[in-house]
Amino acid sequence: MEKNSSVDSLDISLLARPFRNPNYKAQPRRNRNLRQIIQNDPVQNEPSKFSYSSIEAPPSVLPQPKYCDVTGLLAIYTDPKTRLRYHNKEIYGLIRELPSGADQEYLKLRSSDVVLK
Repeated sequence: MEKNSSVDSLDISLLARPFRNPNYKAQPRRNRNLRQIIQNDPVQNEPSKFSYSSIEAPPSVLPQPKYCDVTGLLAIYTDPKTRLRYHNKEIYGLIRELPSGADQEYLKLRSSDVVLK
């Protein structure tokens, strides 16, 4: 019987656990609407700085993503012969089977075609 009492003392399922913390106190909410944000915006009168009321932003420092010329998916590779961008090896096989001149049509859609004079 003593073994059961020691096991019962170690059993955490028998401990009383309240659902909520009795010491928890909710913080007051600070929700503001757009008018309050704009009125309290200290940078509103300075056009050179960015704020909630200005929509201008500096250009992105990330490089532009390159998309596959055939599927429109994210292009990881570029064919060195035709300069077409492609997503995977299945598309590469399709690019290799294109008739002559079709690659220039794809490049023309991307505005990267070569015009020989």
